[in-house]
Amino acid sequence: MRKIIIASFILFSFLGCEEVTEPEQNFEVFAINNRDYFPYVNMRIENATSSIYIIMYYMLYDEENPNYAVNLLLDKLVEVHQEKGVEIKVLLDDEDANVDAKNYLQNRGIEVRFDSDDVRTHSKLLITDGRSLIIGSTNWTESALNKNNETSVEIMDENIANTYLTYFNEL
Repeated sequence: MRKIIIASFILFSFLGCEEVTEPEQNFEVFAINNRDYFPYVNMRIENATSSIYIIMYYMLYDEENPNYAVNLLLDKLVEVHQEKGVEIKVLLDDEDANVDAKNYLQNRGIEVRFDSDDVRTHSKLLITDGRSLIIGSTNWTESALNKNNETSVEIMDENIANTYLTYFNEL
């Protein structure tokens, strides 16, 4: 894993137009590009101990392909929820595109909601244990995980993770 020293302009680009103050503590940022995303996120889910919050534009479950990368991530979510009691909440955008993933997760006890019809939630983020935030361009689709050029970062910082947890709860 490549550790990156990050300038505050990247932090500002992720936090949008809200008034932002510089964090008082140091934080770590790791680049997660292309084929590194799946194993990295899978590891982060597997190591979660208390909570996982996800906002995803596309999360495409395919019941006919059990080894489909998205299915493996969804299976890992179910596993940590059922076996370790990790609280998991998921917010998805388009009901038509994401209904199979929603049904799969909800049928296994995971809370899943759709955003309102009058707004598009194009975010792709994962918050684990109130400390790790993975944010970037990667949807949970076969093409995003195995074919596309995608860029994401993990930011390890409780304050930044809590900013996005507040964002999650507002949506």
